[in-house]
Amino acid sequence: MKLPRLICCAFIALILSQFLLTTVVRAQVRHTVIAATGDAAPAGGNYFGFLNTLAVNARGQVTFNARLSGPSTTGVFVSDGNTTSAIALGGNPDPTAGNFNFVSLPFLTTRGDVIFDGGAGIFRSEGKRTVALVQNGDAAPGGGSLTRTSHAANSQGLIAFGAFVTGGVINEGIFRTDGTQTVPIAVDGTPAPTGGTFLFFSSPVIDEFGQAAFFAGTIGGSADFGIYRGDGENITNIFAANQTAPGGGTFVDFGEPVINRHGQVLVLALSKTQRVPQVSFAATGQMLWP
Repeated sequence: MKLPRLICCAFIALILSQFLLTTVVRAQVRHTVIAATGDAAPAGGNYFGFLNTLAVNARGQVTFNARLSGPSTTGVFVSDGNTTSAIALGGNPDPTAGNFNFVSLPFLTTRGDVIFDGGAGIFRSEGKRTVALVQNGDAAPGGGSLTRTSHAANSQGLIAFGAFVTGGVINEGIFRTDGTQTVPIAVDGTPAPTGGTFLFFSSPVIDEFGQAAFFAGTIGGSADFGIYRGDGENITNIFAANQTAPGGGTFVDFGEPVINRHGQVLVLALSKTQRVPQVSFAATGQMLWP
């Protein structure tokens, strides 16, 4: 017996919820398809597939990353549910097309600007003008040049990023920029709050105040590694190896941190006790604002 052929279509949908004030308050949900495989893309070609990098802002705008059938092979787009526009394209071999080699990791600010990875740098665009926030080869604070490794953005358009430094007095660090000024948050060889000095760093995250949280290794102090938060002037230790964990035991490992708009830091931590070798749990480190 011949089985019917199954046709699959990938799509991006925006789900809008409305609460109607009637005798009984009920949520009404409306689905809006933003883009689907096979649809014509705004700047030419068709959507071939979608990468799992989506963002939505408070205005209901959506940004997404798609693979295209050509002439470009990747694209970053923004949509309000009615109109979709191309922000940046990548992969077109025609040098006159002005494409990036590859575009990915879009993020949407409150104003509607899209921040994205263009391969050799992080860029911001509203669809008409593209501005570089940081590019490989940019001058590093204190000397040398930057080669970025990772980044995170907040809704105000600030980014925190990790980078290696060549030709300077440091080797790597965590930095913050708005595209006009780059500020070091933490760099190797400088004092860590747990004693000793910073040795290496993992990917940062950033809150609405511009504070960056990150995993870092240290040497010469009371902890070999920990989770830290910095604002460009001060660095606070949030969690540290060998620190006493809530409920007893000590911290022995951490995952990558996340941070909310208020600066609260969440991390998956492993602790060790006499009864149970390792326990996984989430914990928060919070700065209390006056």
